[in-house]
Amino acid sequence: MRFLVDSCAGRTVARALEAANHDVEFVPDLGTDPGDEAILQRACTSGRILITMDTDFGRLVFLLGKPHAGVIRLRPMPPEQRIKVLLSILEAVEADTLTNSLITAYPDHYRIRHQ
Repeated sequence: MRFLVDSCAGRTVARALEAANHDVEFVPDLGTDPGDEAILQRACTSGRILITMDTDFGRLVFLLGKPHAGVIRLRPMPPEQRIKVLLSILEAVEADTLTNSLITAYPDHYRIRHQ
């Protein structure tokens, strides 16, 4: 799968996804942070699911109706737990479900909202 990992989600998350053979871009590696709307647009136009901890993306997607290829929002938790939760979601949820959905990941469960 293809992901764009926001800086707040962390490089360890990006590396774990790469180790699991996913195609990953990490926002800080792309240059200066262009802001949330530009990050969401880049993820969408490149067909990447955005992984973030930033709650502003939910507002952009649901309140403002910005197009996206899917967003996984990780709630605050230690980096090791972020990786564990994210990988368990990727194992449990089909790729089609991830696309165009907003998934909020908690330490012990996740919620999927379809647009």
